[in-house]
Amino acid sequence: MKKLICTLFAAALICSGCIKTEETVLINKDKSAEISDSLMVDEQYVVSDDTFSRAIITAQNKYPDVEITNVGKKGFVGKKFTYKIKDITKSNAEQILGFHSRNEGGIFLQEKKGFFKTRYIVDAEFDIPHTARDISGTMGRALTYEQISYIFNSEFKIKTPIKAVITNATTSDDENMMYTWTLSTENSTPIKLEYDIYHIANIVWTSIFGVLAGLIMLFKIYKFFKKESPEEIKRRQAFF
Repeated sequence: MKKLICTLFAAALICSGCIKTEETVLINKDKSAEISDSLMVDEQYVVSDDTFSRAIITAQNKYPDVEITNVGKKGFVGKKFTYKIKDITKSNAEQILGFHSRNEGGIFLQEKKGFFKTRYIVDAEFDIPHTARDISGTMGRALTYEQISYIFNSEFKIKTPIKAVITNATTSDDENMMYTWTLSTENSTPIKLEYDIYHIANIVWTSIFGVLAGLIMLFKIYKFFKKESPEEIKRRQAFF
């Protein structure tokens, strides 16, 4: 929701206040996802819900089924916009989240399928300075790094269905599978995360077949090296 964030960012500039944003992606095992944007302004500058009216209209126009709730955090108040994605592995990162993905086709979550497991990969970057330049152009005024740092405080979070095997998150909560990046206002922030979903059925069946093949091989080896008794030799000769 890059445009939505820019709208509130511009509002924060006008009132000389400060804005906090938190964008969270909750990924489920079935590849569906729930995305929420929490956009908060310093509470001393919020006089009514009209402060967020433009952001609300923008969100409703882009996602008619968006769920909008109140949110607050340490002196900030705002709105939380939540919407659902049926298949995050087919969703364009630029369109749904407003950042550049290095994955093929700009996909937010890339799949690398294997027989025993599928690896899911997020490889992207958030460019807060670029967003600030967009707003500077819209408002007809240039923003200094100090202004951007003061006004814009942003975090991006991903909650995975299983513990990540690779991540460059600022903070990692492996127990709750929540990974958080503090977005830089000076340079673009790389977002890297990978996790594996194992195909239990394939692993179990492969193990069963492996055990059976091993037992058959051991039986053949046993038969090959087993010495026949005189009685067994006579029975075999009599049979033929």
